[in-house]
Amino acid sequence: MSHAHLATSANGILRARSKQDACAQINQKESSMAVYQHNYQQYSGLLSPLWSRFLIIPRYAYQSVFQSRIFTGFFAVCFAPLLIMTVLIYLQHNTTALSALNIKASDLFSINGFFFRIFTNLQTSLGFLLAVIIGPSLISHDLSNNALPLYLCRPLTRSNYVIGKMSVLMIL
Repeated sequence: MSHAHLATSANGILRARSKQDACAQINQKESSMAVYQHNYQQYSGLLSPLWSRFLIIPRYAYQSVFQSRIFTGFFAVCFAPLLIMTVLIYLQHNTTALSALNIKASDLFSINGFFFRIFTNLQTSLGFLLAVIIGPSLISHDLSNNALPLYLCRPLTRSNYVIGKMSVLMIL
């Protein structure tokens, strides 16, 4: 591979500029590794349709994200305001539940624009924190392990990669 197709990154590592150069660079690295058994076979299974190939990225991203107990706990806490405000709305409009709990309707929060502004501000803040926690880890592992060229050498386009990573954030 000629040096005209390589770009030097900030830390001095040569990186390929195009998809073909990345594949060639990976194949060159694989040929220099010590492999003692060559039992490679062509994949004989069914190929997934083109429209669903990006779904493999979120599947493994969810597994890695929910391995952390701290994140799983924070994710559960994000649902607490929703549940609390849903119960308040239910109690405000259900007189039998209020009478069973011996609560007056005037003792509860009034359901108005301010109530929903608090709700949306709280949920937006929690959603932002969720994106700040998850977002960098989705891409940083691929960059630190130099896995991005491996993704793009396969039948996965750049847009599929971005859609796969963004779908993790959008669904959570």
